[in-house]
Amino acid sequence: MPMELTLEAKQRLCQAYLNYLSLVVCQQQACVAFQRGDTPIGALLISNKTVSAWQGSLTANLTKANWQAMQSFLALPEYLRLQVICTLALECYAISNNSCAQEAWLLLQSYLKKESHSTESIASTQGAESDARLLDSLDLALCRNLFASFSQLDKFELANQREKEQAVFGHCECLILEAAQAKLKTRRFNNFRLYVNLEPCLLCSSAIITAQVGELFYLQTNAKAGAVESQIKLLSLPWLNHHVKFTKLDASVLTSITSLCLCDFFHNLRHVNKQMGQAKKRKALYMEKDKFSLRKEMK
Repeated sequence: MPMELTLEAKQRLCQAYLNYLSLVVCQQQACVAFQRGDTPIGALLISNKTVSAWQGSLTANLTKANWQAMQSFLALPEYLRLQVICTLALECYAISNNSCAQEAWLLLQSYLKKESHSTESIASTQGAESDARLLDSLDLALCRNLFASFSQLDKFELANQREKEQAVFGHCECLILEAAQAKLKTRRFNNFRLYVNLEPCLLCSSAIITAQVGELFYLQTNAKAGAVESQIKLLSLPWLNHHVKFTKLDASVLTSITSLCLCDFFHNLRHVNKQMGQAKKRKALYMEKDKFSLRKEMK
Protein backbone atom coordinates (compact mmCIF):
# COMPACT_ATOMS: atom_id res chain seq x y z
CA MET A 1 0.00 0.00 0.00
CA PRO A 2 1.21 3.55 -0.71
CA MET A 3 2.47 5.44 2.28
CA GLU A 4 0.31 8.34 3.44
CA LEU A 5 1.66 11.88 3.53
CA THR A 6 0.50 14.58 5.89
CA LEU A 7 -1.99 17.10 4.53
CA GLU A 8 0.61 19.88 4.49
CA ALA A 9 3.14 17.71 2.64
CA LYS A 10 0.48 16.79 0.05
CA GLN A 11 -0.42 20.44 -0.45
CA ARG A 12 3.22 21.39 -0.92
CA LEU A 13 3.78 18.65 -3.49
CA CYS A 14 0.62 19.68 -5.35
CA GLN A 15 1.83 23.28 -5.36
CA ALA A 16 5.25 22.16 -6.57
CA TYR A 17 3.60 20.35 -9.47
CA LEU A 18 1.48 23.38 -10.35
CA ASN A 19 4.52 25.65 -10.15
CA TYR A 20 6.41 23.40 -12.52
CA LEU A 21 3.52 23.26 -15.01
CA SER A 22 3.16 27.05 -14.83
CA LEU A 23 6.81 27.46 -15.73
CA VAL A 24 6.39 24.98 -18.61
CA VAL A 25 3.69 27.33 -19.95
CA CYS A 26 6.05 30.30 -19.53
CA GLN A 27 8.73 28.46 -21.47
CA GLN A 28 6.25 27.67 -24.27
CA GLN A 29 5.25 31.34 -24.42
CA ALA A 30 8.92 32.30 -24.54
CA CYS A 31 9.40 29.96 -27.50
CA VAL A 32 6.50 31.70 -29.26
CA ALA A 33 8.23 35.05 -28.74
CA PHE A 34 11.53 33.60 -29.94
CA GLN A 35 9.93 32.23 -33.13
CA ARG A 36 8.51 35.62 -34.04
CA GLY A 37 11.84 37.34 -33.46
CA ASP A 38 11.36 38.70 -29.96
CA THR A 39 13.13 38.22 -26.63
CA PRO A 40 12.25 34.70 -25.36
CA ILE A 41 10.43 35.68 -22.18
CA GLY A 42 6.96 34.42 -21.23
CA ALA A 43 4.70 35.05 -18.25
CA LEU A 44 1.64 33.46 -16.67
CA LEU A 45 -0.65 35.04 -14.08
CA ILE A 46 -3.14 32.87 -12.17
CA SER A 47 -5.28 33.30 -9.08
CA ASN A 48 -3.58 32.35 -5.86
CA LYS A 49 -6.21 29.83 -4.74
CA THR A 50 -5.25 27.14 -2.24
CA VAL A 51 -4.59 23.87 -4.02
CA SER A 52 -6.66 21.08 -2.48
CA ALA A 53 -4.72 18.00 -1.45
CA TRP A 54 -5.26 14.89 -3.52
CA GLN A 55 -7.42 12.14 -2.08
CA GLY A 56 -6.91 8.39 -2.04
CA SER A 57 -3.67 6.61 -2.80
CA LEU A 58 -0.46 8.41 -3.58
CA THR A 59 -0.47 7.51 -7.28
CA ALA A 60 -4.22 7.77 -7.91
CA ASN A 61 -4.64 11.56 -7.92
CA LEU A 62 -2.53 14.65 -7.64
CA THR A 63 -5.46 16.92 -6.85
CA LYS A 64 -9.15 16.15 -6.50
CA ALA A 65 -10.17 19.00 -8.81
CA ASN A 66 -8.09 18.06 -11.85
CA TRP A 67 -8.55 14.30 -12.14
CA GLN A 68 -9.49 14.28 -15.84
CA ALA A 69 -6.73 16.72 -16.75
CA MET A 70 -4.14 14.31 -15.36
CA GLN A 71 -4.88 11.45 -17.78
CA SER A 72 -1.70 11.84 -19.81
CA PHE A 73 0.33 12.04 -16.60
CA LEU A 74 -1.39 9.00 -15.13
CA ALA A 75 -0.76 7.08 -18.36
CA LEU A 76 2.93 7.03 -17.47
CA PRO A 77 4.32 3.91 -15.77
CA GLU A 78 3.93 4.08 -12.00
CA TYR A 79 7.65 4.37 -11.31
CA LEU A 80 7.91 7.29 -13.75
CA ARG A 81 5.00 9.06 -12.09
CA LEU A 82 6.70 8.73 -8.74
CA GLN A 83 9.99 9.84 -10.27
CA VAL A 84 8.31 13.00 -11.59
CA ILE A 85 6.81 13.79 -8.19
CA CYS A 86 10.11 13.10 -6.43
CA THR A 87 12.01 15.22 -8.94
CA LEU A 88 9.63 18.13 -8.47
CA ALA A 89 9.79 17.86 -4.69
CA LEU A 90 13.57 17.76 -4.79
CA GLU A 91 14.07 20.55 -7.35
CA CYS A 92 11.41 22.95 -6.10
CA TYR A 93 11.72 22.56 -2.36
CA ALA A 94 14.89 20.74 -1.29
CA ILE A 95 16.95 23.93 -1.59
CA SER A 96 14.61 25.71 0.81
CA ASN A 97 15.43 23.13 3.52
CA ASN A 98 11.72 22.81 4.22
CA SER A 99 10.76 20.11 6.74
CA CYS A 100 7.54 19.21 4.88
CA ALA A 101 9.44 18.75 1.63
CA GLN A 102 12.00 16.57 3.36
CA GLU A 103 9.23 14.49 4.93
CA ALA A 104 7.52 14.02 1.57
CA TRP A 105 10.80 13.13 -0.11
CA LEU A 106 11.71 10.51 2.51
CA LEU A 107 8.26 8.93 2.42
CA LEU A 108 8.29 8.75 -1.37
CA GLN A 109 11.74 7.18 -1.31
CA SER A 110 10.51 4.64 1.25
CA TYR A 111 7.56 3.82 -0.97
CA LEU A 112 9.82 3.36 -4.00
CA LYS A 113 12.04 0.94 -2.08
CA LYS A 114 8.99 -1.24 -1.37
CA GLU A 115 8.08 -1.40 -5.06
CA SER A 116 9.71 -3.56 -7.73
CA HIS A 117 11.47 -0.50 -9.16
CA SER A 118 14.27 0.47 -6.81
CA THR A 119 15.62 3.96 -6.30
CA GLU A 120 18.91 2.82 -7.87
CA SER A 121 17.23 1.84 -11.14
CA ILE A 122 15.36 5.13 -11.23
CA ALA A 123 18.50 7.12 -10.51
CA SER A 124 20.27 5.39 -13.39
CA THR A 125 17.59 6.56 -15.84
CA GLN A 126 18.05 10.22 -14.98
CA GLY A 127 19.80 12.45 -17.49
CA ALA A 128 18.97 13.65 -20.96
CA GLU A 129 16.64 10.74 -21.72
CA SER A 130 14.56 11.08 -18.55
CA ASP A 131 14.53 14.88 -18.93
CA ALA A 132 13.01 14.45 -22.39
CA ARG A 133 10.39 12.04 -21.05
CA LEU A 134 9.60 14.43 -18.23
CA LEU A 135 9.01 17.32 -20.63
CA ASP A 136 6.98 15.08 -22.96
CA SER A 137 4.69 14.12 -20.10
CA LEU A 138 4.22 17.74 -19.05
CA ASP A 139 3.41 19.18 -22.46
CA LEU A 140 1.49 22.37 -23.21
CA ALA A 141 -1.79 20.55 -23.84
CA LEU A 142 -1.70 19.11 -20.33
CA CYS A 143 -0.98 22.56 -18.92
CA ARG A 144 -3.97 24.05 -20.74
CA ASN A 145 -6.26 21.26 -19.55
CA LEU A 146 -4.99 21.59 -16.01
CA PHE A 147 -5.64 25.31 -15.72
CA ALA A 148 -8.94 25.06 -17.62
CA SER A 149 -10.14 22.57 -15.00
CA PHE A 150 -9.91 25.29 -12.36
CA SER A 151 -12.89 27.23 -13.71
CA GLN A 152 -12.78 29.74 -10.86
CA LEU A 153 -9.27 30.83 -11.82
CA ASP A 154 -8.53 33.70 -14.17
CA LYS A 155 -5.55 32.92 -16.37
CA PHE A 156 -3.45 35.14 -18.62
CA GLU A 157 -0.57 34.10 -20.88
CA LEU A 158 1.67 36.59 -22.69
CA ALA A 159 5.10 36.72 -24.27
CA ASN A 160 7.55 39.58 -24.72
CA GLN A 161 6.85 42.09 -27.53
CA ARG A 162 9.54 44.75 -27.09
CA GLU A 163 11.83 43.89 -30.01
CA LYS A 164 9.13 42.83 -32.48
CA GLU A 165 6.79 45.77 -31.82
CA GLN A 166 9.58 48.18 -30.77
CA ALA A 167 7.46 49.02 -27.71
CA VAL A 168 9.11 50.72 -24.73
CA PHE A 169 6.79 48.99 -22.24
CA GLY A 170 6.44 45.77 -24.26
CA HIS A 171 7.84 43.57 -21.50
CA CYS A 172 5.62 40.56 -20.90
CA GLU A 173 5.16 41.30 -17.17
CA CYS A 174 3.84 44.78 -17.99
CA LEU A 175 1.63 43.44 -20.78
CA ILE A 176 0.17 40.67 -18.65
CA LEU A 177 -0.69 43.01 -15.77
CA GLU A 178 -2.26 45.48 -18.19
CA ALA A 179 -4.38 42.72 -19.75
CA ALA A 180 -5.47 41.48 -16.32
CA GLN A 181 -6.35 45.00 -15.20
CA ALA A 182 -8.50 45.55 -18.30
CA LYS A 183 -10.36 42.25 -17.84
CA LEU A 184 -10.81 42.19 -14.07
CA LYS A 185 -11.26 45.96 -13.61
CA THR A 186 -8.80 46.07 -10.74
CA ARG A 187 -5.26 47.30 -10.20
CA ARG A 188 -4.50 45.11 -7.19
CA PHE A 189 -3.49 41.47 -7.63
CA ASN A 190 -2.81 40.36 -4.06
CA ASN A 191 -4.42 36.95 -4.70
CA PHE A 192 -2.45 36.18 -7.85
CA ARG A 193 0.79 34.35 -8.57
CA LEU A 194 2.99 35.57 -11.42
CA TYR A 195 5.28 33.09 -13.18
CA VAL A 196 8.04 34.21 -15.54
CA ASN A 197 11.00 32.34 -16.99
CA LEU A 198 13.53 35.18 -16.41
CA GLU A 199 14.11 37.40 -13.37
CA PRO A 200 12.18 40.68 -13.90
CA CYS A 201 14.08 43.86 -14.73
CA LEU A 202 13.70 47.22 -12.95
CA LEU A 203 10.71 48.24 -15.09
CA CYS A 204 8.87 44.94 -14.60
CA SER A 205 9.68 44.75 -10.88
CA SER A 206 8.27 48.26 -10.41
CA ALA A 207 5.09 47.22 -12.24
CA ILE A 208 4.80 44.09 -10.08
CA ILE A 209 5.07 46.18 -6.90
CA THR A 210 2.60 48.79 -8.17
CA ALA A 211 0.11 46.04 -9.08
CA GLN A 212 0.61 44.50 -5.62
CA VAL A 213 1.09 40.99 -7.00
CA GLY A 214 0.89 38.38 -4.25
CA GLU A 215 3.76 36.10 -5.25
CA LEU A 216 6.41 35.90 -7.97
CA PHE A 217 8.10 32.76 -9.31
CA TYR A 218 10.94 32.81 -11.83
CA LEU A 219 13.37 30.32 -13.33
CA GLN A 220 16.62 32.07 -14.17
CA THR A 221 18.48 35.03 -12.72
CA ASN A 222 19.09 38.04 -14.96
CA ALA A 223 22.73 38.85 -14.25
CA LYS A 224 22.79 42.10 -16.24
CA ALA A 225 19.41 43.66 -15.45
CA GLY A 226 17.69 41.61 -12.74
CA ALA A 227 15.99 43.78 -10.13
CA VAL A 228 14.84 41.05 -7.73
CA GLU A 229 18.20 39.79 -6.49
CA SER A 230 20.90 40.18 -9.17
CA GLN A 231 21.61 43.91 -9.59
CA ILE A 232 19.19 45.44 -7.10
CA LYS A 233 16.86 43.91 -4.50
CA LEU A 234 13.92 46.13 -5.38
CA LEU A 235 11.21 43.83 -3.99
CA SER A 236 12.99 43.71 -0.62
CA LEU A 237 13.21 47.45 0.06
CA PRO A 238 11.83 48.00 3.58
CA TRP A 239 10.07 51.32 2.89
CA LEU A 240 7.73 49.92 0.19
CA ASN A 241 4.02 49.81 1.03
CA HIS A 242 3.69 46.34 -0.56
CA HIS A 243 6.17 43.48 -0.37
CA VAL A 244 5.99 40.77 -3.03
CA LYS A 245 6.96 37.28 -1.94
CA PHE A 246 9.34 35.85 -4.55
CA THR A 247 10.88 32.44 -5.21
CA LYS A 248 13.52 31.30 -7.68
CA LEU A 249 12.62 27.74 -8.62
CA ASP A 250 15.50 25.43 -9.42
CA ALA A 251 13.98 23.37 -12.25
CA SER A 252 17.17 22.39 -14.05
CA VAL A 253 15.60 21.18 -17.31
CA LEU A 254 13.61 24.35 -17.93
CA THR A 255 16.41 26.62 -16.71
CA SER A 256 18.81 25.15 -19.26
CA ILE A 257 16.23 25.65 -22.03
CA THR A 258 15.70 29.26 -20.96
CA SER A 259 19.45 29.90 -20.93
CA LEU A 260 19.93 28.41 -24.41
CA CYS A 261 17.00 30.37 -25.87
CA LEU A 262 18.26 33.66 -24.46
CA CYS A 263 21.85 33.00 -25.61
CA ASP A 264 20.67 32.10 -29.11
CA PHE A 265 18.37 35.11 -29.30
CA PHE A 266 20.95 37.71 -28.27
CA HIS A 267 23.64 36.05 -30.41
CA ASN A 268 21.34 36.29 -33.43
CA LEU A 269 20.33 39.85 -32.49
CA ARG A 270 23.97 40.95 -32.27
CA HIS A 271 24.65 39.28 -35.63
CA VAL A 272 21.68 41.05 -37.26
CA ASN A 273 22.63 44.41 -35.73
CA LYS A 274 26.21 43.93 -36.91
CA GLN A 275 25.01 43.19 -40.44
CA MET A 276 22.71 46.22 -40.37
CA GLY A 277 25.57 48.40 -39.14
CA GLN A 278 27.85 47.14 -41.88
CA ALA A 279 25.12 47.75 -44.48
CA LYS A 280 24.71 51.34 -43.23
CA LYS A 281 28.47 51.91 -43.44
CA ARG A 282 28.55 50.55 -47.00
CA LYS A 283 25.61 52.75 -47.97
CA ALA A 284 27.29 55.83 -46.45
CA LEU A 285 30.52 54.96 -48.28
CA TYR A 286 28.71 54.61 -51.61
CA MET A 287 26.91 57.92 -51.06
CA GLU A 288 30.23 59.62 -50.28
CA LYS A 289 31.74 58.15 -53.46
CA ASP A 290 28.75 59.38 -55.48
CA LYS A 291 29.13 62.88 -54.03
CA PHE A 292 32.85 62.86 -54.84
CA SER A 293 32.16 61.71 -58.42
CA LEU A 294 29.47 64.37 -58.84
CA ARG A 295 31.81 67.15 -57.60
CA LYS A 296 34.53 65.89 -59.95
CA GLU A 297 32.15 65.96 -62.93
CA MET A 298 30.98 69.49 -62.07
CA LYS A 299 34.59 70.71 -62.15
